[in-house]
Amino acid sequence: MKEYETLLVPGSCFDIENSLRIGYAFETTHLRDGMNQLGKFLAKLEQEAR
Repeated sequence: MKEYETLLVPGSCFDIENSLRIGYAFETTHLRDGMNQLGKFLAKLEQEAR
């Protein structure tokens, strides 16, 4: 969260197993920015796994 300013919540917290919950309460641009940050984080994880 500190590095990418984005937060994901496991779906199991909402009784939805095997999923992630992405929530936003702002303009669409905030969601787009958050998804871009998520993409950067996932790319970093992929690089570290190699």
